[in-house]
Amino acid sequence: MTKLKFIWVQRILLTFVTFIALIGFAEAAIRWMLFSSHIQIPCIENPALYTDPQTQDDYWVLYHYDSAAPYKTKPIVPHPLLGWTQKNGGELGTRSPKYQSTKDVTGHPILFFGDSFVAGPDDAKLALPQILEKHLPNASVLNYGVGGYGVDQIALRVKQDGTRFRDRNAQIVIGIMLRDLDRSLLRFRHSQKPYYTIEQGELRLHHPETLNNLAFIDSYTFQTRSFVVAAIKRKFRFTTQRIHAVLGHQNELSEKRYLLNKAILKDLIAHLKSESLSADFVIFYSESDLKQHADGTPSLRECELKTIFSELRVTYIDTAPALTQAIQSEGMKICDLYDKSNHFTPTANEMIARSLAPHLELGTTSL
Repeated sequence: MTKLKFIWVQRILLTFVTFIALIGFAEAAIRWMLFSSHIQIPCIENPALYTDPQTQDDYWVLYHYDSAAPYKTKPIVPHPLLGWTQKNGGELGTRSPKYQSTKDVTGHPILFFGDSFVAGPDDAKLALPQILEKHLPNASVLNYGVGGYGVDQIALRVKQDGTRFRDRNAQIVIGIMLRDLDRSLLRFRHSQKPYYTIEQGELRLHHPETLNNLAFIDSYTFQTRSFVVAAIKRKFRFTTQRIHAVLGHQNELSEKRYLLNKAILKDLIAHLKSESLSADFVIFYSESDLKQHADGTPSLRECELKTIFSELRVTYIDTAPALTQAIQSEGMKICDLYDKSNHFTPTANEMIARSLAPHLELGTTSL
């Protein structure tokens, strides 16, 4: 080996060692800032820099360490079956302030299940179920929405509370926001949660091992091995997602999401039929998903959910046409339908309520 080649080899090795050392230093610094209470740097401590809040438990565990998270969860009550419920009142456990007990339900009962798109804002009177009730004067619409729920928890709550008022031929409405598909993959979000797995072709439900979240967090093993590498991968995630979308490919995560939610919904539908319960499914959209729908390039989540319903031979109510037609006629933009928390505004809920009411009045159901 000539002297010149030896010098180049030395430089390459030195550069490599320096790079590894910098990565190690950066990793140690990030971990110290994430988990130390002595320093707070919001631009570093935001868990979304490293993890996906839609599909990764790591995000939500970091969230509880981190005061720089982008939003605060609403007060919740731990629940051994559902994981958590919001602070609800009365024996019926709904968010509807006027329905505290069975005797308050004087009209035809409609039980509306879902996530925060159903639960609504802090002022429960502005939630979709209560706005819908104004268009159904002979009905009592009970709000069984809970913030943060995925398809799995929504299904479990339907099983728990769906038989209420069966003797009065109650209708069940199940709202699924497209991002709820992702939440079925989580074990932890606002709190520990039940989750399903598919084992040997069978759907299996796992309950939280303990309701003590601090104990869970203390013993939690992060799936993120390197926060530096994770941050780099998150930086380029949209590029890879676009490539998958253009090529029409499903990655491993989306395939798992599709199969799991199909199994959960199949199990729920079988339960509804066995209990002789009538139900309607309603699809809600996040702002980005609705924009893709309006552009004629539906998101992968939209395609997955509609394919699942098609394969299970279940009809559904799609809120996208009503919203897009309404904003076109009123000269609005899609962003005008969502508030700062990325939920529907009262105006959007009014549009949806007007489109749902005729269907519910007819009494024709998805099941």
